[in-house]
Amino acid sequence: MLNFIITAGQIPDIWRTAIVTAVPKVSQPGGCSDYRPISVTHILSCITERIIVNRRLTPSIPPELLVNQYAYKPTGSTTVALVDLFHSLTIRMLGNTAYVRAVLIDFTKATDIADHTALMSKIADLQLPGNTYNWIG
Repeated sequence: MLNFIITAGQIPDIWRTAIVTAVPKVSQPGGCSDYRPISVTHILSCITERIIVNRRLTPSIPPELLVNQYAYKPTGSTTVALVDLFHSLTIRMLGNTAYVRAVLIDFTKATDIADHTALMSKIADLQLPGNTYNWIG
């Protein structure tokens, strides 16, 4: 059934529905900004999404673009990213470098302001198999 749905490139309407729950970010929430929305979607939607990412999207991305990425990888996490950063800084400090500069950027809200048309054009350049583009768009 999932292969048919993936091949057709059509997401069932019921999979487009989510139960949204407000989860507090802090122990004593005082306003709306103190809550994080958590969307629970249909389990088959989650399984299909993982299949599409693992079997179609990730293999289509050139490997050199994934070298310094930590998200959405089995071995990636915030901890791994921090260990890699600490290791890089330590190596540079042990060398001839008197100091090291680091620029840290918070991309927490980046997807809220991303130009989705530009993102979809980049994804279209990946030459994805079948109707994978329909699933992402």
